[in-house]
Amino acid sequence: MKQQKIHVNDIIMADEATGINLSIVIPVYNEELNLRECVATIENQGMPDDSYEVILVDDGSQDGSPKICDEIAAKNSNYISVHPQHAGKAEAINYGLALATGKWVMVVYACDRLISNGLHYALHVASQHQYIDIIRYDCNKDFLGTGRHYVNHFGLPRTSRGFIFRVEFLNKHHVFMHDYIYFEDPLFVSHAIMANSQIICVNRDSYWVGEDLYDYRKNKKVEVARKLVRDGLKANSHMFSYMLRYNIKNNPVAYNLCIDHINRDKVMVVNQMLVANYSHSEFKRLRHQCKKQDFYPVFRWERTQRCRRKVNNMNRIINSWFIYKLARLFNYSIEEY
Repeated sequence: MKQQKIHVNDIIMADEATGINLSIVIPVYNEELNLRECVATIENQGMPDDSYEVILVDDGSQDGSPKICDEIAAKNSNYISVHPQHAGKAEAINYGLALATGKWVMVVYACDRLISNGLHYALHVASQHQYIDIIRYDCNKDFLGTGRHYVNHFGLPRTSRGFIFRVEFLNKHHVFMHDYIYFEDPLFVSHAIMANSQIICVNRDSYWVGEDLYDYRKNKKVEVARKLVRDGLKANSHMFSYMLRYNIKNNPVAYNLCIDHINRDKVMVVNQMLVANYSHSEFKRLRHQCKKQDFYPVFRWERTQRCRRKVNNMNRIINSWFIYKLARLFNYSIEEY
């Protein structure tokens, strides 16, 4: 582990310094227009250079991103530029996580920006408590408690953005990004939260989310849609396995909120089913798989008439070849949540 230097600054006095070591993993895919600005906001976090490292993982970019990564690393001793073979966002992040040497680790996407001094402040607040596994630093309220209590207050998050994880904790519970598209990030952070974690939330808006080039929610390609559907069904099974492994059912409030999260995610999958253009025989196999893996039927995640209509339409589409073809004919889409 790196030796830490203690600096005096406007947020934390020298006698309060914790010397926490932070690794920041940035997956990079064709981000030449965003990368320098993203890095600039990281350098404006009020942290001494020898207290953190940034791992730039170029995921086979086709633009000028690889050169920019190398240039940034050449100018900053605490930056690392690596170029594994293109394998997608999940594998790029896992590659970076494996290289992390810090006590804490977080993922920042190249399209995003960090508000000044946010990381330093969040780490300082967390250091005032005996043992913390996860820090959420873009929250609108303060919180300290277990993962189950976190779910009771906030439900499960949709992204790992704004979260910092203790590396030892991730390794202990084998928390990693599954090789999925779109579903890997919420599955990653949900696993971490359910794994008997101790969480602190810092009441500070410190993370600005940009437009992610990896975001497939507006996908209209058949081959990508079919992978999204396969990944969605797998992610659905993983969520149930985590809930079982960590006995979430023993806390009825947390359990019901997890179920709501699972059902809400099915909107994306059903939308992609319509894009995928399955044949009759393919649809029958898919319907059987949905039933076998507890994806069907879909249940309401909100007690509103609007949600009820969505759920009814989703169940009709999954269960009926005629309704599925009709929805495709009229270019129908379940409203985004």
